Amino acid sequence: MKILRNIIVFFIAIWSLGALALAVMIILWTEAGMVRLNVPEVNGLGVYADSIKLDMYDKHDNLIFRKNYFYGGRITPTDNLTLAGNIIELVRADSPPLQWWERIFLKLEHINPNTLESFVADYYTQNLIKVSRVSGIKKNILQWYTLQRLRGAYTQRELYALFLDSVHYSPEIHGIVGGAEAYFQKKFSELTPLETAYLIALVTSKPNTNDQAEIVRVSDKFARQFIYELYRKNIISLEEYKDETNATLAFAPQDYPSFEPSIINKTLESVRSYAKNININYTNTTTTIKTHYNHEATVAAKKALQSVYDEDPDIQAAFVMANVESGGIEVAIGSKVAESTRNRAFSSKRQMGSTFKPIVYAAALQRNYLPSDQLIDKPHVFIDGDTVYKPNNYNNFFMGQVPMRYGLIYSLNNATVSLAQKVGLQRVQQMAKNMGFQGYMYPYLATALGVFPTTPLNVAEIYATLANKGVTKPLSLIREVTHDNRSIQKDPEPTKRAMDGVTAYQTLYIMQDVARIGSARNANLLQGTAAKTGTSNNSKDLWTVAICYPYVIVAWFGYDNFTAMEERRSGGNTAAPVIAAFQREYFGDNTTFPLTPPKGIVFAPTRRDGKLVSKGGKGTYIEAFREGHLPQEAVEPAPKKQQKKKR
Repeated sequence: MKILRNIIVFFIAIWSLGALALAVMIILWTEAGMVRLNVPEVNGLGVYADSIKLDMYDKHDNLIFRKNYFYGGRITPTDNLTLAGNIIELVRADSPPLQWWERIFLKLEHINPNTLESFVADYYTQNLIKVSRVSGIKKNILQWYTLQRLRGAYTQRELYALFLDSVHYSPEIHGIVGGAEAYFQKKFSELTPLETAYLIALVTSKPNTNDQAEIVRVSDKFARQFIYELYRKNIISLEEYKDETNATLAFAPQDYPSFEPSIINKTLESVRSYAKNININYTNTTTTIKTHYNHEATVAAKKALQSVYDEDPDIQAAFVMANVESGGIEVAIGSKVAESTRNRAFSSKRQMGSTFKPIVYAAALQRNYLPSDQLIDKPHVFIDGDTVYKPNNYNNFFMGQVPMRYGLIYSLNNATVSLAQKVGLQRVQQMAKNMGFQGYMYPYLATALGVFPTTPLNVAEIYATLANKGVTKPLSLIREVTHDNRSIQKDPEPTKRAMDGVTAYQTLYIMQDVARIGSARNANLLQGTAAKTGTSNNSKDLWTVAICYPYVIVAWFGYDNFTAMEERRSGGNTAAPVIAAFQREYFGDNTTFPLTPPKGIVFAPTRRDGKLVSKGGKGTYIEAFREGHLPQEAVEPAPKKQQKKKR
């Protein structure tokens, strides 16, 4: 009976243990199932970004600026990872030892715990599960499941590449491919063993300092230790070891920072007006900007400006040259110092002075005034409503009754204000706006003499309308933008006809005499140049604008604090000679700039009183008239009859 009872107790105990074990197994299976639900996704682990690069080229496609916003890329299937793998295994050897269960998990997946594959698998497994809320044994089970999934998704080589692509050097440098480009300007496959070791040491040594020199020193030290270990393990030969030990790391420059920052900044600002789907800072490819920048012309302009700088070290200047045919700004100088971020050609708003006058004369010619119409140039008090205005001529020089063209050639203030009042101040204001004047302007009497300020670049835009036969011509630093190997088109800027081609030609035809016999006559501008000088009150601003087709050239001088210059200085004797010196340096002494008349121009010999004559001679000049709008002919006295002598 006792034996039977013991047998029953034994079976009950066995059954209880079995039930308990089954319950535990059910619980563990259930928990394992719950843990399995938490296994993270392993596909698409690599987050890659290609290098984000900006290249900028000049007119002749020479690289003038490069900016790397981000270095990236990924290992290619043809890259040899053996050397990098061996180096990382050296890092693994110095890492804290694995827990016993971690070693078991790796062996279950047929991974040697002492290899690079182990390091990479463990690295990603730990990173994948660290955000999980499970803990204790559950986390260990989760680690195994994650390792299983990782091992099933990636080959050994893919795990190596995944790790090398994921190393992080800085917010701007990602992956060993990006590191190779950033630090050595090389492809990953071109790296030397020492350079490869340095890039790995840079992310594994992690010196506790922000001192860049110290970071380089420590990483270089670790890299050379890696090279020694590679030699000690017979991975590299003695000869290779000696070569790498004696080598010096040659870090390559990342950018081309020497180019004028003001031009770079203005160009980048202009790029933003292109298609909205381009964003230089957050794209994954190279953006290429081809500019109109003309290095040779810029050097010639700086040389011409230097003569004025030598005379007056405090004076400032701006120099702009634009090509009307291409719409390109080829020269834009606005500082004596190339490294300056300030460019007065773009930013300094100064009174135009007499460079505004061609606008007045164009407004008159557009309304069928004749260039031979007579104006009175004498001291005069002008009244416009409640406004009383009494301008002076430069050096108090007055010419009395003159043809309209003289008012522009000799820059006569009183004659110009008189003409503006006849044409209508609002019409003059509208002509300025139509030609491209930017900024505020009011129809005052003084408007005709250029009292409202604008930038040298805007002056070039205004005169580009004249050079472009009366049609506005948007000017730009940029000729082409490509992004992701496709051309990015700029939203087209509207153009408008400010005047007809005849008016534009008549204005330029008169301005050629500004260079020949007028206020720029002593500057020695090249033949055919149409010019206009300008000097604001008290010589605060000195200007000359020259049109030598297809170029528009603007030169300005002044002080930043708007103080007056010496009385002897004017646009004609300061700015005009600078343009002349530039022309001869850049174009050559014998270059001429013919002005081709459009259809509708008639040339006729004209007297100073505005009357046509049958043939030219002393006291006459050849005028360009609009066809069908010629002045009356002069009445020439009949020849006297010879009387016979009386015998």
